[in-house]
Amino acid sequence: MMVERDYDRISVRDILDRADTGRSTFYAHFRDKDDLLLASSVEYPSGRPRGSVAPGPGGASGQ
Repeated sequence: MMVERDYDRISVRDILDRADTGRSTFYAHFRDKDDLLLASSVEYPSGRPRGSVAPGPGGASGQ
């Protein structure tokens, strides 16, 4: 969305419409759009969803 317009002009409603999700679902996971931006900028490079734990020594199977 930020390719289409400035961040300041994007509303939570715009995000909800694009994601096809409800307001309560959004706010169950994020405080506001700034929180979403922060979470996505941290999660995207790591490839791990919020709250997940990186595999321990030996990979995902632990071996």
